[in-house]
Amino acid sequence: MAWYTGFHMADAEPTLRLIDAAYKVADEAEHLEKFYDEIESYLFRGLKKNKLKHDGPAPIEEQTGIERHTHRISRLVARSIEEADHIVQTNHAVLILSERSRLVTGNEAARSLLACRFPCAFEDLPFDHEAVANIREVAQNAFLKDQVCLISVETEQVHPCLALIQRPAQENGSIRISISYIEWSKELLEQIGTALQLSNSEIEILEGYLYKRSQKEIAQQRERSLETVKVQSKSILRKARASKMSEVVQLAAGIAYLYRLDPVERMGPSADEWITPKTGLRYCRRKDGSKFGWYKIGSGQIPILFVHGLVQGPFFSGNFARKMSDAGFHLLCPSRPGFGYSDPSLSRESYTTTVVEDALTLLESEKIESCVVMNQQGGTNHSFRIANALGSRCLGLYLVDSGVPTSPEDLEHIERNSRILAGAAMRAPSLLKMVTGIGRRVYRKRGARALLELPFGNCPYDLATLDNADMFRLQAFGVFHVTQQSSEIWVREGMPMMNDWSDEFQAYNGRQYWLQGALSTIMEIGVIQRYLKRCASPNIEMNVLPDAGNTLYYTHEDEIIEGMKKIHAA
Repeated sequence: MAWYTGFHMADAEPTLRLIDAAYKVADEAEHLEKFYDEIESYLFRGLKKNKLKHDGPAPIEEQTGIERHTHRISRLVARSIEEADHIVQTNHAVLILSERSRLVTGNEAARSLLACRFPCAFEDLPFDHEAVANIREVAQNAFLKDQVCLISVETEQVHPCLALIQRPAQENGSIRISISYIEWSKELLEQIGTALQLSNSEIEILEGYLYKRSQKEIAQQRERSLETVKVQSKSILRKARASKMSEVVQLAAGIAYLYRLDPVERMGPSADEWITPKTGLRYCRRKDGSKFGWYKIGSGQIPILFVHGLVQGPFFSGNFARKMSDAGFHLLCPSRPGFGYSDPSLSRESYTTTVVEDALTLLESEKIESCVVMNQQGGTNHSFRIANALGSRCLGLYLVDSGVPTSPEDLEHIERNSRILAGAAMRAPSLLKMVTGIGRRVYRKRGARALLELPFGNCPYDLATLDNADMFRLQAFGVFHVTQQSSEIWVREGMPMMNDWSDEFQAYNGRQYWLQGALSTIMEIGVIQRYLKRCASPNIEMNVLPDAGNTLYYTHEDEIIEGMKKIHAA
């Protein structure tokens, strides 16, 4: 059967180009951008490709044809995801050093990390002097088996890495060196500090040594006297029962390695493992016997129901949780059907109903009579449905980095990728599934950062969060949260989000407090302001932060907590 089955040739040329581009991406991920170009040409018109070509959904025959090819491409996508999973699990740099020839060979990850061609001489590897000495020690001592150490890869930039140096029995005459980039995140440093019983000040000093800084450099960076650094360094040595700081650094590397062996249970997954965190995860049962997961954030007495976004999930910093607890609040964060570890809804048609029922079930299980409903961008439409279902039990809507019902006229004010998703949702669910399924496969290979960069556009405040290891890790968890199960969730989530939900918005008459970033790229602030102005409701209040985009939960924690106090007091 021809691949173009399901279309009339006379008027099917744009659709056929689109399907052809989709098959090319299934074979080669680098064709993704061309695929997006074809989607834009299929959906939009005008110089900026931001005006819909069609007023309504695609004809049934066209939707059926797209659906047929979506199934075929999905099988290719599923196979590619399995391969990507294997790559993620093994994609660390591996070197093999021949003791006889002193030549080094390595895998593709090693070539990328070390920026060198193999085979090469051991002396040509861009390692720091201590790393070279450690490797030579293992090579010269047959009784030394495995050794974990810190090394610095000194290419154009210096990369701190963990190295496992081994003499495997099956590789006679060779030394195996496995290298993995390490981020000394706040969580990891706290774990090391706890293990060694260090004070916060001593942890800061140790961090300097982990980055190979001298005592003088540490003193300058921490704005302390050199004598203070020396005193605290002696305290670190005493607590670690070490005679020199290099031994403490080696010990810290060993602790980091152990925590990496069991990341989910000990400190949560890293930002490159594509695993939704289970720390604090709880479950509720639905009436049909299926379950949904939820998280509790904070320990204050006042509950707030949190409705997460599409890509930004229910994951917050420990500092935010502490501040919120001190202010007297805690968040109840259900994962929507098909997200994270929540079972999907029984059908596309029952999705929004299941979202609302899950929220009500959670409140009932926690014996909560009334509360504020709080949300983030992609969860806005669900927030209004839940608020309407609660009625007088909803004490107000707190809308952080949120959106309003989208009309075709608003699409030109939405960033490109969100506009494509909106246009696909309006045209055909099968097209939305094809777009998200292919994107899911490609960005699983490219990494969470590449996916997160898409909606941030050129907003410097949002892009800066990706350079902060702790903020990026939390946002990566949101990516894993939505991609944990299948691309079908993008269809079930995208249809109610992108289609008109103004009836749900207008039905809610309670208090609304909006906290938005002036530089939001997912939906321009002007679109939101115009919509709210047309509503002309005295119950709507809005605060726009000039130095913010779409990452308020990570960049403006204090302002968010002040908003909690404001909406609850009202």
